[in-house]
Amino acid sequence: MFPIVSPQINVSPTNQTVPEGNTARFVCKATGFPKPAIAWKFNDGSLPSLSIENHTEEEYQLFLPNVTKNMEGTYRCTAENKAGRANSTSTLRILGKYLK
Repeated sequence: MFPIVSPQINVSPTNQTVPEGNTARFVCKATGFPKPAIAWKFNDGSLPSLSIENHTEEEYQLFLPNVTKNMEGTYRCTAENKAGRANSTSTLRILGKYLK
C-alpha cells in the first residue's frame, strides 16, 4: 500500500511575453499519489476559446495559438488529488502589432 501524498508542482508555467499573432505555450508538471489531475484556468475563469490542452504521462501543456490582446492575463495550473491541491500561476503579456 502506498501512502497518500499531496500534489507538488515541480515544473511551473513561466511568465511570457509574446507578439500578437504568435503562439504561447505553458507547461506544468506535478507529482503526488494518487497521480494528481491538472486543470488550467485563465484569470480564474474559463480558458480562451482557441486554447488547446495537451498532456503526456510527464507533463500538461497549454497552447494558445494566434494570441490576441484579450488573451493577456494570468494562467493558473492546479494539480489536485484526494490528499490536496497545489497551484502555480504565470502571466502572459501580448506585444501589439506595430504599424509601419
